[in-house]
Amino acid sequence: MLEEQRIDHLLRRSGFGVTPQERKAAHQRGYRKTLQRLLHKSGTYRLSESPPIAPMPHVIVPLTLVSFGQGVAWWLKTMATTDSPLNERLTMFWHRHFATSGAKVFRPGWMFEQNLTFRRFGTGAFSDLLGKMVEDPALLSWLDADQNPGQSPNENLARELLELFTLGIGNYSEADVKELAKLTTGQRLTLGGKTLPHPRGEYQGPVAVLDYKGQLKLKDVVQRLAVHPATARRMVARLWDDFAASTIPESESARLVDLWMQSRGNVTVVMREIFLSQHFHDAPRQRVNSPVEYWVTCARLLESHDFRLDDAALLHQAGELLFFPPSVKGWDLGPALIHPSALQTRLKIAQRIVSRLPENHFVLRGLARAADPARYLSHVSGGQIRVETLPSDLHTFEPQEALLLALASPDLWLS
Repeated sequence: MLEEQRIDHLLRRSGFGVTPQERKAAHQRGYRKTLQRLLHKSGTYRLSESPPIAPMPHVIVPLTLVSFGQGVAWWLKTMATTDSPLNERLTMFWHRHFATSGAKVFRPGWMFEQNLTFRRFGTGAFSDLLGKMVEDPALLSWLDADQNPGQSPNENLARELLELFTLGIGNYSEADVKELAKLTTGQRLTLGGKTLPHPRGEYQGPVAVLDYKGQLKLKDVVQRLAVHPATARRMVARLWDDFAASTIPESESARLVDLWMQSRGNVTVVMREIFLSQHFHDAPRQRVNSPVEYWVTCARLLESHDFRLDDAALLHQAGELLFFPPSVKGWDLGPALIHPSALQTRLKIAQRIVSRLPENHFVLRGLARAADPARYLSHVSGGQIRVETLPSDLHTFEPQEALLLALASPDLWLS
């Protein structure tokens, strides 16, 4: 694979598409400097626009639903306009990993604050992020851990902490779940979304979780779980699957697992090694973009940032409504996204994007003047749309129709 092809692959996988300007600048910098820049920006990224202010009280249903819709539009716009797509991709990764739904939490402010936590801690040590998440108001509410009595602990948080967030099935026992549940007691939430200690509701006594025994606190076990070998293997596999979208070789997995454990699960350090791996570049272009990723990719290419309240309904129809995963396991992604209904919904997304463009939009003007519309669209998409996937008679179509055909191309469904 040539250097420029490696750079194109990196830009597609680390963000949401690539514009001609981004592609040209990256080619001039070279692979390693481009990667260094991506990682630096991801770790130092600051939002240009804060999430919307949630209404109080949250029990006013119409206002709460509007607030969630505003939050969806805010996040879509943030992804489409960011100068650090990798930070947004990692924020999305953690949103899927710690899947929490506003359908039950029903407090937009808590959900938006969780999103900010992913941004603040999602590029550093996993042990730090995990420590924040076991105190996160939205997650505690989602898993019924906000009112957890020491006498009869609810096991939801403990079970998901072991099964979904760290070790994975087969690496713990039911006894570990029951013991860990004792440590998830002693917290309560304020109406303002603050997690406070509640000593009277806290379990008092020794516990035995895995090989950890004694008078432990939840934070002690969380720190150990974050760097446990089973957690390291699972998290490396999840990151590799999301960004490399291929089977990770055993030797590569072992190398990255060691790095995870040595760095307290430092996500930036591990991501750097993933992006430098030859196996990352050997992976075929077969990663299926989710509906959100597809929408944002199209929006970034067209510099179209017109997201509206009713876009949430179309994302729901597409099967990936932000802030509303269907369960604690998150969304079904990858090949599960390829079916007739999903393809029709993506066409609706493309139609919505094109319908909102002004008649003098630079791509529409360019198509009207282009001698070879297919090559022009390939250029505008940073090479993502290939000439051979477009109709040979594309020049006979009106600019809006030609653009719609390009956005509906399978080339933009994959990265």
